[in-house]
Amino acid sequence: VRQQQSRADMLCCIKVGDHTGVCLGSDEEKAQWKESQRGLQNRVIGIYLPRVMLGSNIGKAVVLVVSAVFLALGIYGCTKVEMNYNNEWFIASGSPFRDVMRVRDTYFGGNEL
Repeated sequence: VRQQQSRADMLCCIKVGDHTGVCLGSDEEKAQWKESQRGLQNRVIGIYLPRVMLGSNIGKAVVLVVSAVFLALGIYGCTKVEMNYNNEWFIASGSPFRDVMRVRDTYFGGNEL
């Protein structure tokens, strides 16, 4: 229903026209605004990139390969994460809790798993 009535996403009180929410008066201003939106970035992202990526099997394969490479790099990075944490960094130097930590390390094997 919302799409049939040209309503904007969650803003049900706003209708979306051909000028996508920009308040312009005359048809000439609307035409000038539309022409200004046809820059290189809009042409590349709106026209050429979808044709290349989705219009051919090669584009789809490239997207899959790039995604697989990013996934592999992410997994590899996760295997290289090391835990380098020491509770004593956050305990004041004169605190009695430091003595507790020293006793724990001496007699109970410390913080090792």
